[in-house]
Amino acid sequence: MTKEQKIIRAKVGLLELPKQLGNVSQGCKNDRLYLPIVFNFDKPETKGFTETVRLLAGMSKFVIADITNPKSAPLELQATVPDIMVPFRPIIEEGEKPFAMLQDLWSKHHDWVFEPIYYSSVDALIASLDDKIIKPAEARFVELVKRKAETMGGEHV
Repeated sequence: MTKEQKIIRAKVGLLELPKQLGNVSQGCKNDRLYLPIVFNFDKPETKGFTETVRLLAGMSKFVIADITNPKSAPLELQATVPDIMVPFRPIIEEGEKPFAMLQDLWSKHHDWVFEPIYYSSVDALIASLDDKIIKPAEARFVELVKRKAETMGGEHV
């Protein structure tokens, strides 16, 4: 395995985007060392969907979840966000409302759950990918890594 392949593997970015946002996935591949994963697959033979999502999220540097007309995203986020401390950036098409539980997830875990990005078009989303999604997620990832490395003190009385 080459050094570049190791870097790419280490910088896996998890994307959950519907098929129509395939251009966003392509936008993540170009000029970046990220491997987007679109959850659009059949049930794995050895693991359930939720278990697979948790596994992939845990290996990711950040997660971008499209919550426009969500089907399984609310359950997947509920199963991952509380236990997987990686930056989560929900995106949603303008005019749509986030599912009700997103507010709860954000309130309880806002250290790693961002407020949603509302996009007007796929082109607008791609244009803002670096500044609004990737750079903030990378910065938050660094903060979380530092936080995870902290050691617990204690008080003596």
